[in-house]
Amino acid sequence: MRIKTSLFILVFIILVKPLIGQNYPSYMYPQHLRPNDPNIVALGYTGTANRDGLFAPYSNPAGLASIDRFELGYTGIPSHTIIFFDNNNDYFGQNSISAGIPINRYLAVGLYYFNLALGELSIPDDQRNFGKKTKTGIRQYMISAALKYEFANKALISLGSNIKYLNEYFGYIDGSCVLYDFGIRYRIVSNNHSILLGLALTNFGSDMKYYSENSDKIEFKEEIIKLLKVGIAFGNSKINTENVSVKLAYEFSMEYQQNLKSDIYSDLWQTIGCGFELCLFKHLFAQVGYVYDLNHKEHDLDFKGLTYGFGFKTPEDIKIIKPISIALSYGRGIKIGMLDVDIVSISLGWKIN
Repeated sequence: MRIKTSLFILVFIILVKPLIGQNYPSYMYPQHLRPNDPNIVALGYTGTANRDGLFAPYSNPAGLASIDRFELGYTGIPSHTIIFFDNNNDYFGQNSISAGIPINRYLAVGLYYFNLALGELSIPDDQRNFGKKTKTGIRQYMISAALKYEFANKALISLGSNIKYLNEYFGYIDGSCVLYDFGIRYRIVSNNHSILLGLALTNFGSDMKYYSENSDKIEFKEEIIKLLKVGIAFGNSKINTENVSVKLAYEFSMEYQQNLKSDIYSDLWQTIGCGFELCLFKHLFAQVGYVYDLNHKEHDLDFKGLTYGFGFKTPEDIKIIKPISIALSYGRGIKIGMLDVDIVSISLGWKIN
Protein backbone atom coordinates (compact mmCIF):
# COMPACT_ATOMS: atom_id res chain seq x y z
CA MET A 1 0.00 0.00 0.00
CA ARG A 2 2.82 2.40 0.83
CA ILE A 3 4.45 1.72 -2.53
CA LYS A 4 1.18 2.40 -4.35
CA THR A 5 0.62 5.59 -2.37
CA SER A 6 4.15 6.78 -3.10
CA LEU A 7 3.70 6.05 -6.80
CA PHE A 8 0.43 7.97 -6.83
CA ILE A 9 2.06 11.01 -5.27
CA LEU A 10 5.04 10.76 -7.63
CA VAL A 11 2.94 10.55 -10.77
CA PHE A 12 0.62 13.27 -9.48
CA ILE A 13 3.63 15.56 -8.98
CA ILE A 14 5.01 14.72 -12.43
CA LEU A 15 1.72 15.47 -14.17
CA VAL A 16 0.80 18.55 -12.16
CA LYS A 17 4.35 19.92 -11.96
CA PRO A 18 3.89 22.08 -15.09
CA LEU A 19 1.10 23.81 -13.16
CA ILE A 20 2.12 23.80 -9.51
CA GLY A 21 5.82 24.05 -10.36
CA GLN A 22 5.04 27.24 -12.27
CA ASN A 23 2.71 28.52 -9.56
CA TYR A 24 -0.49 27.36 -11.21
CA PRO A 25 -3.12 26.44 -8.64
CA SER A 26 -5.05 23.27 -9.34
CA TYR A 27 -8.10 25.36 -10.26
CA MET A 28 -6.42 26.17 -13.56
CA TYR A 29 -5.77 22.52 -14.19
CA PRO A 30 -9.34 21.32 -14.83
CA GLN A 31 -11.17 24.54 -15.55
CA HIS A 32 -9.02 26.55 -17.89
CA LEU A 33 -6.69 24.13 -19.60
CA ARG A 34 -9.56 21.62 -19.89
CA PRO A 35 -12.76 23.70 -20.10
CA ASN A 36 -16.10 21.95 -19.70
CA ASP A 37 -17.22 22.81 -23.23
CA PRO A 38 -16.09 21.21 -26.51
CA ASN A 39 -16.92 24.34 -28.53
CA ILE A 40 -14.52 26.49 -26.51
CA VAL A 41 -11.57 24.15 -26.98
CA ALA A 42 -12.38 23.41 -30.66
CA LEU A 43 -12.28 27.13 -31.49
CA GLY A 44 -8.80 27.69 -30.09
CA TYR A 45 -10.00 28.37 -26.53
CA THR A 46 -12.10 31.33 -27.71
CA GLY A 47 -15.62 32.02 -26.50
CA THR A 48 -15.57 35.24 -24.48
CA ALA A 49 -17.08 37.16 -27.40
CA ASN A 50 -19.03 34.48 -29.25
CA ARG A 51 -20.04 31.52 -27.06
CA ASP A 52 -23.79 31.57 -26.39
CA GLY A 53 -26.21 29.34 -24.53
CA LEU A 54 -26.03 26.79 -21.76
CA PHE A 55 -22.25 26.24 -21.68
CA ALA A 56 -21.31 29.91 -22.20
CA PRO A 57 -20.54 30.63 -18.48
CA TYR A 58 -17.45 28.41 -18.73
CA SER A 59 -16.05 31.19 -20.94
CA ASN A 60 -18.13 34.31 -20.29
CA PRO A 61 -21.28 34.31 -18.10
CA ALA A 62 -22.81 37.06 -20.25
CA GLY A 63 -23.38 34.50 -23.03
CA LEU A 64 -25.99 32.68 -20.93
CA ALA A 65 -28.44 35.53 -21.62
CA SER A 66 -29.11 34.15 -25.13
CA ILE A 67 -30.76 30.96 -23.84
CA ASP A 68 -34.45 30.84 -24.85
CA ARG A 69 -35.57 27.52 -23.35
CA PHE A 70 -34.92 25.28 -20.38
CA GLU A 71 -31.79 23.19 -21.06
CA LEU A 72 -29.97 20.32 -19.40
CA GLY A 73 -26.43 19.43 -20.45
CA TYR A 74 -23.61 17.01 -19.75
CA THR A 75 -19.95 17.15 -20.74
CA GLY A 76 -17.27 14.52 -20.26
CA ILE A 77 -13.54 14.03 -20.69
CA PRO A 78 -12.50 10.35 -20.52
CA SER A 79 -10.32 8.94 -17.75
CA HIS A 80 -7.42 6.57 -18.31
CA THR A 81 -5.19 4.16 -16.42
CA ILE A 82 -1.60 4.92 -15.43
CA ILE A 83 1.31 2.47 -15.62
CA PHE A 84 2.23 0.82 -12.27
CA PHE A 85 -1.17 1.71 -10.84
CA ASP A 86 -4.22 -0.40 -10.11
CA ASN A 87 -5.73 -1.09 -13.54
CA ASN A 88 -9.18 -1.01 -11.99
CA ASN A 89 -8.66 2.64 -11.09
CA ASP A 90 -8.91 5.36 -13.74
CA TYR A 91 -7.58 8.90 -13.39
CA PHE A 92 -8.25 12.41 -14.71
CA GLY A 93 -11.81 11.79 -15.86
CA GLN A 94 -13.74 15.06 -15.89
CA ASN A 95 -17.52 15.45 -15.95
CA SER A 96 -19.98 18.30 -15.63
CA ILE A 97 -23.75 18.70 -15.32
CA SER A 98 -25.43 21.97 -16.34
CA ALA A 99 -28.91 23.47 -16.26
CA GLY A 100 -30.05 26.76 -17.81
CA ILE A 101 -33.36 28.52 -17.20
CA PRO A 102 -34.66 31.62 -19.02
CA ILE A 103 -36.61 33.62 -16.44
CA ASN A 104 -37.95 36.09 -19.00
CA ARG A 105 -36.78 37.72 -22.24
CA TYR A 106 -34.11 39.67 -20.34
CA LEU A 107 -32.87 37.37 -17.57
CA ALA A 108 -31.45 33.83 -17.46
CA VAL A 109 -29.90 31.76 -14.68
CA GLY A 110 -27.81 28.59 -14.68
CA LEU A 111 -26.69 25.87 -12.25
CA TYR A 112 -23.43 23.98 -12.81
CA TYR A 113 -21.43 21.19 -11.22
CA PHE A 114 -18.20 19.56 -12.33
CA ASN A 115 -15.85 16.96 -10.90
CA LEU A 116 -12.29 15.97 -11.82
CA ALA A 117 -11.49 12.45 -10.57
CA LEU A 118 -7.92 11.83 -9.40
CA GLY A 119 -8.44 8.21 -8.36
CA GLU A 120 -8.29 6.63 -4.93
CA LEU A 121 -5.61 7.13 -2.30
CA SER A 122 -4.77 4.97 0.72
CA ILE A 123 -4.81 7.07 3.89
CA PRO A 124 -2.85 6.04 7.00
CA ASP A 125 -4.53 6.02 10.40
CA ASP A 126 -2.94 7.32 13.60
CA GLN A 127 -0.80 4.15 13.77
CA ARG A 128 0.38 4.74 10.19
CA ASN A 129 -1.48 1.70 8.90
CA PHE A 130 -2.61 2.03 5.28
CA GLY A 131 -6.04 0.48 5.07
CA LYS A 132 -8.63 3.16 4.40
CA LYS A 133 -9.16 4.33 0.82
CA THR A 134 -10.60 7.67 -0.14
CA LYS A 135 -11.46 9.28 -3.47
CA THR A 136 -9.49 12.35 -4.50
CA GLY A 137 -10.30 15.10 -6.95
CA ILE A 138 -11.52 18.61 -7.58
CA ARG A 139 -15.15 19.71 -7.76
CA GLN A 140 -16.96 22.96 -8.27
CA TYR A 141 -20.50 24.25 -7.73
CA MET A 142 -21.48 27.32 -9.75
CA ILE A 143 -24.49 29.62 -10.08
CA SER A 144 -24.68 31.94 -13.10
CA ALA A 145 -26.96 34.84 -13.98
CA ALA A 146 -27.09 37.03 -17.10
CA LEU A 147 -29.07 40.03 -18.32
CA LYS A 148 -29.50 41.28 -21.88
CA TYR A 149 -31.03 44.24 -23.64
CA GLU A 150 -31.58 44.53 -27.39
CA PHE A 151 -31.75 47.75 -29.39
CA ALA A 152 -34.11 47.52 -32.41
CA ASN A 153 -32.77 44.07 -33.40
CA LYS A 154 -29.50 45.74 -34.40
CA ALA A 155 -27.44 45.73 -31.22
CA LEU A 156 -27.45 43.71 -28.03
CA ILE A 157 -25.59 44.11 -24.79
CA SER A 158 -25.44 41.45 -22.08
CA LEU A 159 -23.93 41.25 -18.61
CA GLY A 160 -23.29 38.15 -16.52
CA SER A 161 -21.69 36.82 -13.37
CA ASN A 162 -20.69 33.44 -11.89
CA ILE A 163 -20.51 32.57 -8.20
CA LYS A 164 -18.38 29.44 -7.61
CA TYR A 165 -17.58 27.25 -4.66
CA LEU A 166 -14.40 25.30 -5.40
CA ASN A 167 -13.48 22.24 -3.33
CA GLU A 168 -10.28 20.19 -3.60
CA TYR A 169 -10.30 16.87 -1.77
CA PHE A 170 -6.90 15.18 -1.73
CA GLY A 171 -7.23 12.80 1.19
CA TYR A 172 -4.37 14.12 3.30
CA ILE A 173 -5.42 17.72 2.85
CA ASP A 174 -8.51 19.52 1.52
CA GLY A 175 -9.06 23.02 0.21
CA SER A 176 -11.97 25.33 -0.56
CA CYS A 177 -12.75 28.89 -1.62
CA VAL A 178 -15.48 31.09 -3.11
CA LEU A 179 -14.78 32.78 -6.46
CA TYR A 180 -16.56 35.22 -8.78
CA ASP A 181 -16.50 35.80 -12.54
CA PHE A 182 -17.77 38.88 -14.36
CA GLY A 183 -18.45 39.27 -18.08
CA ILE A 184 -19.83 41.70 -20.64
CA ARG A 185 -20.77 41.10 -24.27
CA TYR A 186 -21.73 43.52 -27.06
CA ARG A 187 -23.11 42.52 -30.45
CA ILE A 188 -23.98 44.70 -33.40
CA VAL A 189 -25.59 43.54 -36.67
CA SER A 190 -24.94 45.31 -39.96
CA ASN A 191 -25.51 44.17 -43.57
CA ASN A 192 -26.44 40.64 -42.46
CA HIS A 193 -23.22 40.24 -40.52
CA SER A 194 -22.49 40.52 -36.83
CA ILE A 195 -19.55 41.83 -34.86
CA LEU A 196 -19.19 40.64 -31.26
CA LEU A 197 -16.96 42.00 -28.52
CA GLY A 198 -16.51 40.37 -25.13
CA LEU A 199 -14.57 40.82 -21.91
CA ALA A 200 -14.42 38.54 -18.86
CA LEU A 201 -12.64 38.68 -15.51
CA THR A 202 -12.45 35.38 -13.65
CA ASN A 203 -11.52 33.97 -10.23
CA PHE A 204 -11.95 37.04 -8.07
CA GLY A 205 -12.67 36.29 -4.44
CA SER A 206 -11.02 34.53 -1.52
CA ASP A 207 -7.75 32.59 -1.53
CA MET A 208 -7.80 28.79 -1.55
CA LYS A 209 -7.64 27.69 2.08
CA TYR A 210 -6.11 24.26 2.68
CA TYR A 211 -6.65 22.33 5.89
CA SER A 212 -6.11 18.87 7.33
CA GLU A 213 -8.34 17.04 9.80
CA ASN A 214 -5.63 14.68 11.02
CA SER A 215 -3.37 15.16 14.00
CA ASP A 216 -1.00 17.41 12.02
CA LYS A 217 -3.64 20.16 11.73
CA ILE A 218 -2.14 21.67 8.59
CA GLU A 219 -3.54 25.01 7.44
CA PHE A 220 -2.30 27.41 4.75
CA LYS A 221 -3.62 29.60 1.93
CA GLU A 222 -2.83 29.86 -1.76
CA GLU A 223 -3.74 32.67 -4.12
CA ILE A 224 -5.96 31.77 -7.06
CA ILE A 225 -4.81 33.08 -10.42
CA LYS A 226 -7.14 35.72 -11.85
CA LEU A 227 -7.68 35.83 -15.60
CA LEU A 228 -8.37 38.61 -18.07
CA LYS A 229 -10.00 37.51 -21.33
CA VAL A 230 -10.77 39.82 -24.27
CA GLY A 231 -12.36 38.49 -27.44
CA ILE A 232 -13.72 39.58 -30.83
CA ALA A 233 -15.74 37.63 -33.39
CA PHE A 234 -17.13 38.32 -36.86
CA GLY A 235 -19.53 36.39 -39.08
CA ASN A 236 -23.12 35.77 -40.05
CA SER A 237 -23.95 32.96 -37.61
CA LYS A 238 -25.27 35.21 -34.82
CA ILE A 239 -27.82 37.20 -36.83
CA ASN A 240 -31.55 36.59 -36.88
CA THR A 241 -31.87 34.46 -40.01
CA GLU A 242 -35.66 34.15 -40.12
CA ASN A 243 -35.88 36.71 -42.91
CA VAL A 244 -32.44 36.05 -44.37
CA SER A 245 -31.49 33.12 -46.59
CA VAL A 246 -28.35 31.78 -44.91
CA LYS A 247 -27.51 28.19 -45.81
CA LEU A 248 -23.84 28.39 -44.91
CA ALA A 249 -23.02 30.41 -41.81
CA TYR A 250 -19.50 31.19 -40.67
CA GLU A 251 -17.71 32.88 -37.81
CA PHE A 252 -14.14 33.96 -37.09
CA SER A 253 -13.05 34.48 -33.49
CA MET A 254 -9.91 35.70 -31.77
CA GLU A 255 -9.18 35.99 -28.07
CA TYR A 256 -6.38 37.26 -25.84
CA GLN A 257 -5.98 35.72 -22.39
CA GLN A 258 -3.61 36.62 -19.58
CA ASN A 259 -3.36 35.87 -15.89
CA LEU A 260 -3.30 39.15 -13.98
CA LYS A 261 -0.14 40.11 -12.15
CA SER A 262 0.08 39.54 -8.44
CA ASP A 263 2.69 39.67 -5.70
CA ILE A 264 3.20 35.91 -5.94
CA TYR A 265 2.61 34.77 -9.51
CA SER A 266 4.45 35.82 -12.64
CA ASP A 267 2.92 36.01 -16.11
CA LEU A 268 2.69 32.32 -16.93
CA TRP A 269 -0.48 32.08 -19.02
CA GLN A 270 -0.49 34.52 -21.91
CA THR A 271 -2.09 33.30 -25.13
CA ILE A 272 -3.90 34.31 -28.29
CA GLY A 273 -6.46 31.87 -29.61
CA CYS A 274 -8.02 31.88 -33.07
CA GLY A 275 -11.04 29.94 -34.26
CA PHE A 276 -13.17 29.42 -37.38
CA GLU A 277 -16.58 27.76 -37.60
CA LEU A 278 -18.69 26.70 -40.57
CA CYS A 279 -22.35 25.85 -40.00
CA LEU A 280 -24.56 24.24 -42.66
CA PHE A 281 -28.29 25.08 -42.46
CA LYS A 282 -27.68 26.19 -38.83
CA HIS A 283 -27.63 22.54 -37.74
CA LEU A 284 -24.32 20.89 -38.76
CA PHE A 285 -21.06 22.57 -37.85
CA ALA A 286 -17.29 22.04 -38.00
CA GLN A 287 -14.67 24.02 -36.09
CA VAL A 288 -10.93 24.52 -36.15
CA GLY A 289 -8.62 26.69 -34.08
CA TYR A 290 -5.09 27.34 -32.92
CA VAL A 291 -3.61 28.54 -29.62
CA TYR A 292 -0.45 30.67 -29.67
CA ASP A 293 1.72 30.84 -26.55
CA LEU A 294 2.92 34.44 -26.10
CA ASN A 295 4.92 33.75 -22.96
CA HIS A 296 8.61 33.67 -23.83
CA LYS A 297 9.73 32.65 -20.37
CA GLU A 298 10.85 29.09 -19.77
CA HIS A 299 7.98 26.59 -19.67
CA ASP A 300 7.76 22.96 -18.68
CA LEU A 301 4.91 22.84 -21.21
CA ASP A 302 4.12 25.27 -24.03
CA PHE A 303 0.40 25.96 -24.15
CA LYS A 304 -0.03 25.96 -27.92
CA GLY A 305 -1.35 23.77 -30.68
CA LEU A 306 -4.13 22.95 -33.14
CA THR A 307 -7.70 22.38 -32.00
CA TYR A 308 -10.79 21.13 -33.84
CA GLY A 309 -14.31 19.83 -33.37
CA PHE A 310 -17.73 19.21 -34.89
CA GLY A 311 -21.35 18.66 -33.90
CA PHE A 312 -25.02 19.09 -34.74
CA LYS A 313 -28.36 20.10 -33.31
CA THR A 314 -31.81 18.98 -34.37
CA PRO A 315 -33.33 21.13 -37.16
CA GLU A 316 -36.61 21.21 -35.27
CA ASP A 317 -37.97 19.95 -31.98
CA ILE A 318 -38.55 16.21 -31.66
CA LYS A 319 -41.71 15.01 -29.94
CA ILE A 320 -40.64 12.81 -26.98
CA ILE A 321 -43.40 13.21 -24.40
CA LYS A 322 -42.98 16.92 -25.19
CA PRO A 323 -41.09 18.65 -28.04
CA ILE A 324 -37.36 18.81 -27.27
CA SER A 325 -34.20 19.90 -29.06
CA ILE A 326 -30.99 17.86 -28.95
CA ALA A 327 -27.41 19.05 -29.50
CA LEU A 328 -24.20 16.99 -29.59
CA SER A 329 -20.63 18.32 -29.83
CA TYR A 330 -17.07 17.02 -29.85
CA GLY A 331 -13.92 19.08 -29.31
CA ARG A 332 -10.19 18.34 -29.24
CA GLY A 333 -8.06 20.71 -27.16
CA ILE A 334 -4.34 21.41 -27.08
CA LYS A 335 -2.10 18.55 -25.96
CA ILE A 336 -1.21 18.72 -22.26
CA GLY A 337 1.27 16.03 -21.19
CA MET A 338 -0.49 12.71 -20.57
CA LEU A 339 -3.92 14.29 -20.16
CA ASP A 340 -6.75 13.33 -22.48
CA VAL A 341 -8.13 16.50 -24.05
CA ASP A 342 -11.05 14.98 -25.98
CA ILE A 343 -14.35 16.39 -24.73
CA VAL A 344 -17.95 15.64 -25.68
CA SER A 345 -21.22 17.29 -24.73
CA ILE A 346 -24.93 16.61 -25.05
CA SER A 347 -27.75 18.98 -24.21
CA LEU A 348 -31.54 18.72 -24.23
CA GLY A 349 -33.85 21.72 -24.35
CA TRP A 350 -37.56 22.41 -24.33
CA LYS A 351 -39.79 25.45 -24.18
CA ILE A 352 -41.13 26.12 -20.70
CA ASN A 353 -44.37 27.65 -21.98
